[in-house]
Amino acid sequence: RVAQRTAAEIGDLPLKSRVMLRTFGSYDTNANALKIDEVISARSKPQAVAEGMSAIIAAVPQLVAEGKLSAQGYTNVVSFLETMSQVVDCETSEVHVILLTDGFEDSEYARLARGGSLPAPEKLYPGCAELTMLGLGQGGGSPTATKRVREQWADWAEKAGFEKFTGLYDW
Repeated sequence: RVAQRTAAEIGDLPLKSRVMLRTFGSYDTNANALKIDEVISARSKPQAVAEGMSAIIAAVPQLVAEGKLSAQGYTNVVSFLETMSQVVDCETSEVHVILLTDGFEDSEYARLARGGSLPAPEKLYPGCAELTMLGLGQGGGSPTATKRVREQWADWAEKAGFEKFTGLYDW
């Protein structure tokens, strides 16, 4: 379902929109083999980009099972967002960041699954439209764990400058 949801988001994008697909579990960039960039254009139409990205997202579990992608034992969402903030400009275009993640930051910054809290961010995304997390709380084992991780990310997103945060457990 996440692949379909993401395809629907991409399919509605205007020309010149940039779509980036990344893995970001490990802080080691060599372990994050999935790096695909597309720009919506007359040649790369939104529906074609949406279908391609959707197919890749849907194939991730199989790619991991076949050893073509490595399962990662960490979740470095904060450092990923810190890095990505350097390549987006929310003042020149609408920016909507969509992450497919359980949201349980597991890094030197925080151990959310063990009751930790996210660090207060700098204003990395001033004026950015939205941060969406699909799969938020999956694997947490309870509605209260999902609520806690959603509240952590909602607070982080607001302080980082996003105008809206959406955290969906089951999309």
